Amino acid sequence: GYRVMEAAPGETDAALAFSSLGDLFDGLADGALSSLPEPQRRAVLAALFLSDAGDAPADLEALPRAVLGVLRRLAGEATVVLAIDDEQWLDRASARVLAFALRRIRYERICLLISRRAGGGGALWTEVSAGFQAGIDVIELAGLDLETTYRMLAPALERKISRRELARVHRISG
Repeated sequence: GYRVMEAAPGETDAALAFSSLGDLFDGLADGALSSLPEPQRRAVLAALFLSDAGDAPADLEALPRAVLGVLRRLAGEATVVLAIDDEQWLDRASARVLAFALRRIRYERICLLISRRAGGGGALWTEVSAGFQAGIDVIELAGLDLETTYRMLAPALERKISRRELARVHRISG
């Protein structure tokens, strides 16, 4: 019953404006954008490279307001989960737009699920943690021990792993 919108940016994606916003909005039905005011709809289409960038409105607030409008509309239909893996690689443009929208959420059924590397505070995490301290549950996961790493990898690789290989994978993965 949830609508899950997900992004899993990589390190190289951090330099690409709106790449994560594009991932989150990928697969949205045209109806989700059709109810937006025309300047906002054009802003989303241009930011996601679904139309000519020359079609984008000059108003810099059109895109963040459009994202807020889409999220509110979707939350009216089902609980929305924005799931972002490796948030530290989220591009700044997407982070700014999402932070704008999330700061304005009051009663809408919208959840934000972020995974990030320990000590790696991305732009969105910085905004969210400052603005929503009371409503945030933080779960910190520690790395796996060597034995657990072996039990996880051995069946997946379908072969025996040498102690040396295992120790290297364990050290590199943290």
